Amino acid sequence: MLFSLLQPLHSPILLPLRHFRCKCSGPDISFYRDAFARKMALAGIKPHHRIALGVSGGSDSMALCVLTAGWKSEGFSGKVDSSGYIDGLLGIVVDHRLRPESVEEARIVQERAMKMGIRCEISCCIWPDGRPKVGDLQEAAREMRYQIFQDVCAKQHIGVLLVAHHADDQICQGGKQIWVEDPTNQCTLFTRNRIRIALKNLSSSSFSSEMKALVSACRLTRLFIENISHKMLEESVSIMNEGYSIIDLEKLDPLNVDDLCLSRFLVMIVQFISQRQRPIRGSAMKLLLEYIRNIPCKTSLTAAGCYLCAAPGSKGKKIIVCYSPESPLSSNLLLSSFYCEEGASFSSVIEQIVKDAKFYSNRFVAESPSMPFLRAKSSEAILREAVQIKLISQSTYNTIRSLQMEEHDIFCSQNGVDEANELGHRARASSPSNVQIYPGQSYHFMCRFLLTWKLYEMKDGISSNLNEYNPISEADGKNLCQCCRITQEHGLIIRHMVDADWLYLAKLSESQTLNEGRNELETSNFETGHHLAMEHWCSSYLRSSVQTALQKLKYVPAAARRALPVLVNSHNLPICIPSIGFSCCPFLSIEAEFRPRVPLGGGYRSFL
Repeated sequence: MLFSLLQPLHSPILLPLRHFRCKCSGPDISFYRDAFARKMALAGIKPHHRIALGVSGGSDSMALCVLTAGWKSEGFSGKVDSSGYIDGLLGIVVDHRLRPESVEEARIVQERAMKMGIRCEISCCIWPDGRPKVGDLQEAAREMRYQIFQDVCAKQHIGVLLVAHHADDQICQGGKQIWVEDPTNQCTLFTRNRIRIALKNLSSSSFSSEMKALVSACRLTRLFIENISHKMLEESVSIMNEGYSIIDLEKLDPLNVDDLCLSRFLVMIVQFISQRQRPIRGSAMKLLLEYIRNIPCKTSLTAAGCYLCAAPGSKGKKIIVCYSPESPLSSNLLLSSFYCEEGASFSSVIEQIVKDAKFYSNRFVAESPSMPFLRAKSSEAILREAVQIKLISQSTYNTIRSLQMEEHDIFCSQNGVDEANELGHRARASSPSNVQIYPGQSYHFMCRFLLTWKLYEMKDGISSNLNEYNPISEADGKNLCQCCRITQEHGLIIRHMVDADWLYLAKLSESQTLNEGRNELETSNFETGHHLAMEHWCSSYLRSSVQTALQKLKYVPAAARRALPVLVNSHNLPICIPSIGFSCCPFLSIEAEFRPRVPLGGGYRSFL
């Protein structure tokens, strides 16, 4: 059903989905169940973990539902919740809202998943900039889909998301399940459809077996490369609480690292810092490889949503990788709200899954007799090596190369259209990142900083006898601090730090009295009858907060400062910069923790 949801409204292909039901006994799927259990173990996932499924309604996602439901029920003693659904299993149906029929189709898919004992919910896409253009329709829909998956999993405290891609429909046949085939999958407008159709037409028994062998070898090689990259991360990369990383080039020794391993290493870091899971294209990856191998580092580079430069005082032997707020697509990751706090137990579950996955993958790689393709620098080189080691025949090689050349010609003919669509997409995505946030909840800013706004929590060092000065009062039903007049029931604007912010802090530190600070904060409506002791205390707090912030800023490189979240008032002046401890009011308690949604090296790692 996936491509049915993505079909443009103006397309002539608006046929209803075709439904398939297996009327025969079907093949024995015990082999698939055993293979699925082995792959889940390899990924460090156990039946008691909370799991979400991306359900589109096609044979791939319905097969995933069959296998996951059976695996979880058997391994978890068939435990169900009070509603009769398998405990800890949630299906997510994404309605892209790109066709009129999608609402009813999403409901049908939801019902089918629920009949299998899987609790299932529908999430609808909202397109603030209007529906995507045809040229970037699939990519935009995919980004929206995975953003919804992340939001639902974060809200439900689910640490595992499974999505499916299938080679055939035997699992659904064996499980006697209904699935849907979308007629738009036959539309040759999209590359993946053309390739799928071409491979199906060429699918002889020998060709299919050779392709499966090639895919298996590539997966093994990828697993090996990821393991090597993880070791490189542990040995040469430091992650700072302010949201940037430092690469020690001497420990990394990039001149003696193969292209594939170094490329994967860079992808892990860049995607972790930017929290953008888009593929890093060939030209951007070439720039990154050349940059990191140029030792000592004397220049800077902006690529794939990140800014890279030499670390201060390192003489070019260390590189800073920080988020670039000016990069395109930033606004797509702007802000999401959590209505419940993430507990330590949830975090420990994720850490244990990652730990188990590394253990099993290391053992799996160690047991493999050989590792192909490690020196290959292109898809053509992989195919040539596959022929040399007799993984595929010369005829299969010729067939694949022919398909590649056909797609290359199509790509070149559409290049102008793609560039125009990309420019339009970038223009829409680079809108200002200012949004309003409110007290009493937690928010994820740019999928990187978890901001928590607590109400009326006194800071350390405030003596209890200050209560007699009544710093918090009720005025027209709005709780506010009588000294600095910050309303605790109204929101504040959050944005990235700019150069003027730390210059402003430096100017505030020169103020000798609270009155000067008040003027800078443009709070001219102060009442004049406050107790002098309260004013003196608030003035001392403000100066102390500014000095603490400036001291911490000395150790944050200027390039990395620009990614810090800043809360400002209606005049765009900083009220709170939680990452460096600045707050203009002792009763304004906002904390920021660098907690990216996707962990380092823990992106969309495919085992299934």
